[in-house]
Amino acid sequence: MTDPISGTSSFSVRTTADGKPLVSTVRDGIDPLDIAEKLKQATIDARQPTQDKIDSGAKQITALGNLRAVVSAFQKVNCQLMNKNSYFKTNILQNLKPVMTTVGTMPGAAYLEVSPKYSKALFDKTYDIQVTQIAKRDNVTAAKTFADTTIEQVGVADSLVINGTTITIVATDTLSDIVTKINNEKSTTNVEASAVMLSTGNYSLKLSAQNLAEPIDLTGTGVNHIDPTGLGFATLSPVAQDTLQAKITVDGTQYIRDTNTNIADVIPGVSFNALAVMSQAT
Repeated sequence: MTDPISGTSSFSVRTTADGKPLVSTVRDGIDPLDIAEKLKQATIDARQPTQDKIDSGAKQITALGNLRAVVSAFQKVNCQLMNKNSYFKTNILQNLKPVMTTVGTMPGAAYLEVSPKYSKALFDKTYDIQVTQIAKRDNVTAAKTFADTTIEQVGVADSLVINGTTITIVATDTLSDIVTKINNEKSTTNVEASAVMLSTGNYSLKLSAQNLAEPIDLTGTGVNHIDPTGLGFATLSPVAQDTLQAKITVDGTQYIRDTNTNIADVIPGVSFNALAVMSQAT
């Protein structure tokens, strides 16, 4: 995959007639590393702006309003670059954050420093990348349906074990009671319960993992809740974890991760988000 936002730079830093700094917007074919270098080298003297000063070196910002204008323009460039590809987003500019620093005898508040993290040589290489699976949360829905959430009782007593934590269900518990009992333990189980309406007059218990790629384990739950006369869980065994993890193939090698965001240990020097499954490598 060739980096989708590389190319000839059309980036510039200049000032408006009233002396406010202005950063040009991104167009197709821009090289983000050129942006980084120009941001690093550009000088903006808000009181006496000249093109020579703009092009010469460190950025001097002497008014808070002008500093905000630079930051806003920088963020606009960053946002446009980050939105160039709907499947695979690099954070090339993510670490080019405005940092207040003291230069010489001038106070720190007078300067804006933007420094690139990545080497331009990084993007001389191309990668074949395919997202074959994105990480997701596990969800389990009980087979038993209730006519309502607060009146009909479950009818059987037995223990419900979620990720090793035992929750006692009594025969007189309503669906709402069961949801409350489960959610009282969610800081331990990392599982949240809800009453879902499958159709009019048909409600059921839904269990949702709070974290990506963590299976819900009901092992140890009483047998009454396997039978549909109880809560009716089809199985108590957790699904395989790899069915919940993100899977990304880079140059023929598959990488499995528990997250879709800020994956930084696959391509050296680049972090990315896996946003959707891709039908083929790109």
